[in-house]
Amino acid sequence: NMNGTGTATLSATGSTSTGTITLNQNAVLGADNTLQSLVIANGKTLDASPDGGTTVYNMQILRHFTNNGNYNARTNTTLFAPVNTSLTERITVPNTTFYNLTFSDIGNNGSCTATMSGNIIVGNNLTFQKVNGNTMRTFNWPYLNTIDIRGNFTLNKITANSTATLGNSNMKIKLTGSANQLMSNSGYTFNGSGITIAKTAGAVTLAGNTTWVIKHNLTMTGGTLNLNGKNLTVNNVLIIG
Repeated sequence: NMNGTGTATLSATGSTSTGTITLNQNAVLGADNTLQSLVIANGKTLDASPDGGTTVYNMQILRHFTNNGNYNARTNTTLFAPVNTSLTERITVPNTTFYNLTFSDIGNNGSCTATMSGNIIVGNNLTFQKVNGNTMRTFNWPYLNTIDIRGNFTLNKITANSTATLGNSNMKIKLTGSANQLMSNSGYTFNGSGITIAKTAGAVTLAGNTTWVIKHNLTMTGGTLNLNGKNLTVNNVLIIG
């Protein structure tokens, strides 16, 4: 089920009656400044591959996304990049699994709120990037939820002399990949409630040109944290074990 105004560039096959729609090309949803949204209804599936995973297409969403069904991202990249950065984004993703997940210029003059009734799994890389504008408001979470990252976690502020913050007290980051992971920060202030490293193998290595400041807890229950010559500040409690 897709609704909203604006232009959707979306080539897909399948039927809502059978419950599955598959992408046939890279998709961009929304092309103007009015309300655009992608809704996957309960019991329905949006599949990023038309051939069972051999060919995989990416999805760019310019405004709202609600997943009440199944979003099969395969190995694609899902990009949230608003056409008008003064607009508020609503991302409602209960228990959704992404592969590569990128947020670009979210909340430049407005704010981006992720309304979740469950947690997010990112099977590979999670990236927040700031490309345009001078300020960026916090990416807020109204409920206490966790983003479980299996690949790299990157905060990248590209614009010079701008500010970028991420998270509030409801946002938790958990790194659980079985291989080595990078945690890279270039210009962000991380305001999330805490970071947990819970790996069965491998290390989390700090990277980037900005000191990591964790305003709440850093918890380590498995794996290794490699400071890699970088500075790390934990403002509350460091828990190991």
